[in-house]
Amino acid sequence: MNCHVCHSSKTGKFLHQKGVGVHQNLVVLSQVDARKVTSGDLSLYVCENCGFVSNSGFDDSLLSYGARYDNTQIRKQKSNLICLTIQ
Repeated sequence: MNCHVCHSSKTGKFLHQKGVGVHQNLVVLSQVDARKVTSGDLSLYVCENCGFVSNSGFDDSLLSYGARYDNTQIRKQKSNLICLTIQ
């Protein structure tokens, strides 16, 4: 695999994991739904020339951004839980 940035052929795989969820911020309402989320392979390579890391297993055809996708950074429920825990 060649680097996507500097095109060097000096790359090496350092992580491979099958069946990783493709959406980071997908809201699911049950454990059953969570087990059904779309998954793909994670294959991380690092370029020895420039340090760029890429996922050769990335497949954009697996992505689907719909109503259940939530990219907000802070959720009210979590912030309330944190405040209760600190007190």
